[in-house]
Amino acid sequence: MPTNQPPLYALAFGAHPDDVELSCGATLLKIMREDKSVAVCDLTRGEMGTLGTPESRKAEAEAATALMGYSARTTLDLGDGKLHYCDENLDNII
Repeated sequence: MPTNQPPLYALAFGAHPDDVELSCGATLLKIMREDKSVAVCDLTRGEMGTLGTPESRKAEAEAATALMGYSARTTLDLGDGKLHYCDENLDNII
């Protein structure tokens, strides 16, 4: 099925919502400025953070997605503060 969006060029991963914007936001904007599609995957909801709640972090991530112009954003909810390498988490990421 044809779409108006270009194929996904880059997928950026962050442990928490806002990590991608803080660590490589300018790079992602540069990629998108070249008419390439970018998506983001947050590995956790950031529920253990001292500033904000999971709900406010979700709202901020949605606002950042719209502002930045990502093709998509998803949150895997792998458990903030408990994120570790294991087959289950790896399967979810893949």
